[in-house]
Amino acid sequence: MPSTPVGKQLDWLLGIGPRLPLSTKEISAHFDAALLAQVSPAALNQALESLGPPGSATILLGLSKVETSSLVALVQIGASRYSVQLGVDGAGLIAGLFFKPAASSVPHSWSEVDKQVTTIASRSELLGRQSGFRRDLQPVHSVSAGTAALGSMFKLFILGAIANAVHDHRISWSQKVTITAAVKVGGSGTLQNSPDGTELAVEQVAIKMISVSDNTAADMLLKLVGGSPSRIRCEPGPLTPRSTSRSSR
Repeated sequence: MPSTPVGKQLDWLLGIGPRLPLSTKEISAHFDAALLAQVSPAALNQALESLGPPGSATILLGLSKVETSSLVALVQIGASRYSVQLGVDGAGLIAGLFFKPAASSVPHSWSEVDKQVTTIASRSELLGRQSGFRRDLQPVHSVSAGTAALGSMFKLFILGAIANAVHDHRISWSQKVTITAAVKVGGSGTLQNSPDGTELAVEQVAIKMISVSDNTAADMLLKLVGGSPSRIRCEPGPLTPRSTSRSSR
């Protein structure tokens, strides 16, 4: 471990897994004020806890791009590997922290998929079917699959509703929507860490919803097209795009 300010913070990060969630006092002792103004201690704890099963140790596998105030580390948490970009300010406090799934965590067989699925939570289900638009698609693989939950596939239905609204000229991709405290939700994504009042184009929010499964983005778009998570009911079926005489963006 480098005997530098950033090395000391990495050493601290490697030991926090079994102690999550961290107290606000401990977080304030390791993260600078500017970062905590963007990300609350509760959101930070939630993000750290989402990286692996509860109580998982963080194992350092390697270091690269090591500088006095920044470095990149390869770590393993549970069955997943992450590339961690870590930077500190002049006082040695964490000013930047980014976890990115490492390529080696991508499964290449059903057995590897099964292993990762079973470490997600105490109860996990997986159902894989043939791809296509028919209703009678056959299962190809499953893990404890009874009635598979829709999960984040729900966001595809929201995207479809947005695309239809754009086609019907009820909204536009460039139309601005505002992030507020009321619409922010935890879980996957990053928009919940944006300041209240931030304005984004519908297209930007849709990209966030699909690229990183952003939950706040999904709720923003759902509200825009007139729905709410408590009232929307989705039933399995093919997603058949509308035939159009012109493209809409």
